[in-house]
Amino acid sequence: KVSMKVKTKFLSKAIVMAYKVSKKLQVFFQEKSICIFASNGNCYVNIIVPSEGNSDNQSFVIEEVKNFSDCLKTLKETFVELYVDKNVLKFNSFSIPIVNESYQDYKEFQAQKGLSNTVSVKAFSSLIDQTTYSATNDKTKEALLSCELFTYDDSFDLVATDGYRLTKTSVDNENTAWSMTSAYVFAEYLNILKKFLSDSVDKEFVMSDVKDGIRFTINVKYAKVEMFIPYEKVNYPNYSPIIQESKNVSVISKIDRKLALSALIKLKGVLTSSDMAMLTVEKDAIIFGDENSEKFLEKIKTETRLFDKKVEICFNVKYLIDLFENSESDRITMSFEDFNRPARFEGINSFSVLMPMVKDRNRW
Repeated sequence: KVSMKVKTKFLSKAIVMAYKVSKKLQVFFQEKSICIFASNGNCYVNIIVPSEGNSDNQSFVIEEVKNFSDCLKTLKETFVELYVDKNVLKFNSFSIPIVNESYQDYKEFQAQKGLSNTVSVKAFSSLIDQTTYSATNDKTKEALLSCELFTYDDSFDLVATDGYRLTKTSVDNENTAWSMTSAYVFAEYLNILKKFLSDSVDKEFVMSDVKDGIRFTINVKYAKVEMFIPYEKVNYPNYSPIIQESKNVSVISKIDRKLALSALIKLKGVLTSSDMAMLTVEKDAIIFGDENSEKFLEKIKTETRLFDKKVEICFNVKYLIDLFENSESDRITMSFEDFNRPARFEGINSFSVLMPMVKDRNRW
């Protein structure tokens, strides 16, 4: 009988995170650790959980992962002892069917080596937080599901767009040892990476440039995590003209981010037939209102600036809320040209370009 003793909460957390990548998990009983490997072809995660027991390097596949996770959550014991009995994984009073097979791609994952960077957990987490919300969730738009990642000698850039909004964030990183022009990585996997980073016990993690992808190594509270995200060969949009056009502005206002966010959340609560939020930009204030300015009006003072005209411009209120929620800046600089032109919203180290909605075609 092969058995391994592991902390229940550590194993439970590892299973939950691995399940985000694949509904089928490869498990390895190794000396002083249980390895949980998950792969879906676009993302690979190996979670190495410390344990003890009489392992003989046995491996097996669990296909009923949700059932396994649900059983673990019911346990009140600090430790759980797992052992394999023929084609069953047993622990406490539970039995989970297993398959005695192995993943070929696990061996490929293990063999990958490359140049490595020491990366700030805080900086890279900020990069993900402030950018990936602009990536689309529409599975039919593969090119827009991904983000474009640039690495330089001392910084990172990340760009995401869903075709209606575009966000670019830049963060400094002093310890970058290698750089690349760009790589396209799926936003959903960056967000899984962010969850691992939020549990990091170190201020830094290791990011390696390996064959056809990026490998991340993180020491988290419950395990050592190795995650591989391949470069995706997608036709990413050329966003340079959009950024360049957004610089041609005639109206600039600075607004308190929290006040603006509060107004937008209230506005969203009164909208019924449309997600359209109207911004009336005055000399020293911005008025947030609904499409007809009948149900909601909230005026927020801005830094006084001289400009040549007043602007009425409409945006999707959900996009505005996303923008103000995910920025880390206290004040946002908003730049407008006209009612039918893209607007630019800038924080300390990121900016977004947002396409307007047409309020009333007959009016213009």
